[in-house]
Amino acid sequence: MWHLAIMTVILFVALVLNIYVLVDMHRKECNIIETQNYEAVKEGSFEIWTGVINFFPELHDVAPKALQPLHLSPTKSVHKKLVIGIPLAAERTRYISGTLSSLFDKLDEDYRNDVMVLLMIASNETDAENFSEKTAWIQGNFSKEIESGLMKVIAVPKAWYRIAVRSVPPTFGDPLERMYWRTKQNIDYIYIMTYASQMCDYYLQLEDDVEAANGYMRVIFNYLIFKSNSPWFLISFTTIGFIGKLFRCPEHVRNRFCGIGFLFSLLPVGSLITLMSPLSRS
Repeated sequence: MWHLAIMTVILFVALVLNIYVLVDMHRKECNIIETQNYEAVKEGSFEIWTGVINFFPELHDVAPKALQPLHLSPTKSVHKKLVIGIPLAAERTRYISGTLSSLFDKLDEDYRNDVMVLLMIASNETDAENFSEKTAWIQGNFSKEIESGLMKVIAVPKAWYRIAVRSVPPTFGDPLERMYWRTKQNIDYIYIMTYASQMCDYYLQLEDDVEAANGYMRVIFNYLIFKSNSPWFLISFTTIGFIGKLFRCPEHVRNRFCGIGFLFSLLPVGSLITLMSPLSRS
């Protein structure tokens, strides 16, 4: 039996190494696309990177304008030092008010001009009116933060969900509904990261049900100063999945979505981050 166990380990290691090589090759291909053959389509302040569209054949014939986000708050964008991205599914609104209050209440005054919270409604609705109705209470409760530019609310356009997330074959024994949820989550991450990274120097990924620590932004910026002379690709401020992951923008975000886009239908995002960690470079 021992030789069977050894063979199993060898096969597993070989599989992981093959995935590493494939992801690294695709990451390099994305870099080549962006640096040597960059053909971004610009609409307003949002650029649809060629590398994003290449992952999804369902989007090849979609007009660039149809992939622009729906703006549920003032559209004026100002470059920020750091953007906190929070995707929000329409059915998951239970915790978001507490999460936003926590982020704003515990954000030191010194950093309010350097930071923006980007709330992205990730639901396959048909028009901005439906989204506005669903988010009216958010806009009412946080009108001060929206008006000051501390918070921005957008929604994923319907065209983005032409990506076939309902027909993904199950992996790891997950039921179909779980497969749909985790695959949709991956493409939502790609969208918000692509959008947010074009308006900031650093991007921090959060979820809709977190509690911020006192002085959290001071800790983040102090740690960035501490790491300023050291190479890094990703800084993790939590050990939970994709929550609290910080990236440089836009180059490291492009590298990261290459990995997520390449394997978006095979693995949940937490596993993708773990898998790609050995590929992290400054």
